[in-house]
Amino acid sequence: MLILLFLGCTTFFIAFSDSVTAEKASFNVADLLSRKTTVSTAELQTVDALFQVMLPAGHGATTFRVSSVKMANGMLDVAWSWPRAPLAALKKTDLAALKLPIVAEGDSLIVLETTVAYQPIAASVGLSSGVYKNMVANRPRFTAGVVKTD
Repeated sequence: MLILLFLGCTTFFIAFSDSVTAEKASFNVADLLSRKTTVSTAELQTVDALFQVMLPAGHGATTFRVSSVKMANGMLDVAWSWPRAPLAALKKTDLAALKLPIVAEGDSLIVLETTVAYQPIAASVGLSSGVYKNMVANRPRFTAGVVKTD
């Protein structure tokens, strides 16, 4: 019984730790992107690789999408979007589901969406496999909007 208790506690601790690490990786990458004035596809690929390195060892499949969302004429619009397969580029029709913060007219947000699949070390304790989903929306620091150069 004591061994099962130890295994259960360890499984939940590792799951929580991996969840927090995935969230921190998402926040770090979003903050890094918000400090840029321009980005290229090569830079976004590098940032995606950085995100992968920050994740816990042995993590499952991931998704990664960076988008710039702009407020113009009282409506949010997607300025650009860079997804890594299997995700598709963010569309204007997808914006309502994201529950983004209020954006001032002429301002924009960098929106980072990530998922990380996880598999618990012991499924017998009631924790099944799943996906950690994170969405981070940051306002660009030094410009009204981050421009994608290619």
